[in-house]
Amino acid sequence: MTCADMKSEPPVAGESTGNRDTVEGKPDPNIGAWNNGDDSLIGRVETLEQTLTAKTKRDRWESAHKWAILLIAVGSLAISVYSLVMSIDASKRETQEVAISRRLESADNLAKAWELMGGQAWATSISQLTGDSQDLEHARHLIEEKVLAIDPGFPRAHRYLGVYLTAVGKLDEAIESLERAIELKPDSSPAFSNLGNALRRKGEFEKAIDAYETAISLDPEDGMVHSNLGIALWQNGEPDAAIERFRKAIELEPVDLYNVYYNLGNALRDEGDLEGASLAYSQAIELKPSGDPGSYNNLGYLKMERGELEEAVRLFREAISIDPRHPYAHNNLGEALRLQGEFEEAEMLIKRSISLSPGNVHAFFNLARLYKDLDRAIDAREAYGKILELDPDNEEARSELLGSN
Repeated sequence: MTCADMKSEPPVAGESTGNRDTVEGKPDPNIGAWNNGDDSLIGRVETLEQTLTAKTKRDRWESAHKWAILLIAVGSLAISVYSLVMSIDASKRETQEVAISRRLESADNLAKAWELMGGQAWATSISQLTGDSQDLEHARHLIEEKVLAIDPGFPRAHRYLGVYLTAVGKLDEAIESLERAIELKPDSSPAFSNLGNALRRKGEFEKAIDAYETAISLDPEDGMVHSNLGIALWQNGEPDAAIERFRKAIELEPVDLYNVYYNLGNALRDEGDLEGASLAYSQAIELKPSGDPGSYNNLGYLKMERGELEEAVRLFREAISIDPRHPYAHNNLGEALRLQGEFEEAEMLIKRSISLSPGNVHAFFNLARLYKDLDRAIDAREAYGKILELDPDNEEARSELLGSN
């Protein structure tokens, strides 16, 4: 029996896309300066903000920095703060933040500025923020201490606060903030979608499903909400319903199409449709050939199950080249090489997998089988013993130990 590892959990990117793709009132990314025909100060500020948002969204930070300073000068603060902080050199950040804080302290129109922009740069850059706890804490401070202090009833600020709290794992606080956003704006599809993300991370799948379904009833064309609903259904043990949602998401062509195909592959695999799963993983790889290793690993697993060992080995090696610390790919490559009789490299790879994930029972099984192939009975017994330490009720390991006496 082959004991291989599938990457079963949905990738992080797949759950965050609902946040990134549900910003209300996205600007035209091709908009230029001073082209809206409005010569009033407010009209100029709105156009400047749109330009800055486009530059921020496209990571053109040096240019965004200049626009941010100009916007602060004319009194539009909410969008400028984030873009300025993100665009400056790290060594100058503290000094710049002091200057920004002084301007904010004297600004009684921050909530109005935030409302005007809708927090665009914050939302379109959430994928960057989620990787930096310092920036997340800064974002939380701005929302709580500046925006909500001025306008406690501003629903979008509560929603973004919930998004950030979800990103750092403070799920109870996130749910509270998102429920407050919904209370203030009951027709906000993004708020229900973000609430679904927080509930799903907490493991409350039924409640998450309800939240996503409400979001879809408010905005049926948001592909990423269909995708996130599919993930919740799959995690709740409903692969058939999940597959339906993933296919609907693909039909709507959301931004994060790679993860939709990846998760569709997982659901199809659970339903026993291995051909369909292989096609879905292959499509994910085609969309992101040098991206996440999960699709390479999972497709390699299916190839190994079919006895296509050379192709499986190629796919596992590709996964490791993308992520050299991927424990599943190391274990699976070791198992495929064991089946090919390449015992020395197989042992090295399986041990590497164990070092990366010491609680991986599958890797210890494969190591035990490798030792049996090599007639290393004492080493095999030690590996089976380790399995029982990790999983005392594992009957297969117990039976192997008894049989070796």
